[in-house]
Amino acid sequence: MKWIISIIFFPFALFASFDVSKVLKEIPPMEQKYIETFFRHITIQESCGFTLFGEKPLSLGGFWELNDFHFSHEVLDPIGFILETCSYTNNLIQKGWKAWNQYRHLFPENNFLVFDSKFNFSKNYHLIVFINKNRFTQVFNENVETFQEILGRDITAEKLIQRFQNEKENFYAVLKDHHALLGLLLGYGKENAFLFQRRSEIDDKFYTPHMFTLKKRSKIPSSNFSHIAQEIFYLRKKLSFFPRNGQFLPSVNALGLRLPGFIANFDLEETLNLEKQFYQETLHIVRQYRNKNFLEVTLYQYINSK
Repeated sequence: MKWIISIIFFPFALFASFDVSKVLKEIPPMEQKYIETFFRHITIQESCGFTLFGEKPLSLGGFWELNDFHFSHEVLDPIGFILETCSYTNNLIQKGWKAWNQYRHLFPENNFLVFDSKFNFSKNYHLIVFINKNRFTQVFNENVETFQEILGRDITAEKLIQRFQNEKENFYAVLKDHHALLGLLLGYGKENAFLFQRRSEIDDKFYTPHMFTLKKRSKIPSSNFSHIAQEIFYLRKKLSFFPRNGQFLPSVNALGLRLPGFIANFDLEETLNLEKQFYQETLHIVRQYRNKNFLEVTLYQYINSK
C-alpha cells in the first residue's frame, strides 16, 4: 500500500520540490537573458500570459528568421518588414527561442506546451504555439461535433495537438484554414468565432487571400437575412475590435500586458463575459509578477499543471 501511495503522489512531490532558481544557475547568464526576452515577448506582447495564467486555451506569437531570406508576394510592406525583422528585439527573441530549445530539457513539461509550427504566410516566420492542454481539451470537447464535422470524425484534442506539433504540417492547414475553429481555440467565444468566419466568407472587404487559403462559398444569405448585402451590412456594423475604449489603465496594468486582440460583437453576452474575464486575469497576472523575478515566475508556472 505504501508504494502505491508513493507512486500516486510522486508527480506532485516532484513539482513541489523543483527549484527553478537553482536550475537556472545551470544556464549561462547571457542565455538566461535571451530566454527571458523570449518569454517576456510571448507572455506580455503576444497574450500568452492569458494561456499561462488564465483560461485562454491557445495563444500564437512568433519572430522572423532571416536565414535564406527572400522577398515574395507575401511581403506587402518591404520597408516595414526590414525594420521589424532587423530590429534588436526580433534578434533577441530569435536567440531566446534557440536558447530555450537548448535548455528546455531541464524543466518538466506537463500541462503547458510551447513549440514552433510551419506557417503558410511566410517561410521566414517562426509561428510560436503556446497551449494550455487542459483548457484546450475542455474547449475542444465542448465543441467536439463542430471540430469533427470540419476536421473528420476521428479527430480528438490530443490528435489535433499532435498534428500542430508535426513539423511537416502547416498550422492553419491542420485547421483547414477555418477561422471559427481557430477562434474557438484562441478563446474568443463560439458566437464571435463564427461571426468572424461568416464575414470572411461573404465580405470581399475582409477576405485575405495572401494570408489564408479559405475558399469562399456561394453568397447565399443566412436564414434571418433577405439578401446578402443586408447580412454584410449587419456584420460590418456589429463587429468591432476587442478590446475597446483603451481599457485597463497603466496603473492597473503595470506589466504592460497586451490583451488578446480579436473581432467581436459587443452586443453579445459572450463578449461582455470575456471582457470581465480578461480584466480579472490581467489583475491576477500583474500580481504574480509584482516585485518578483520574471523568468522564475514564468517557468515555475510553466512546469506546474493546473
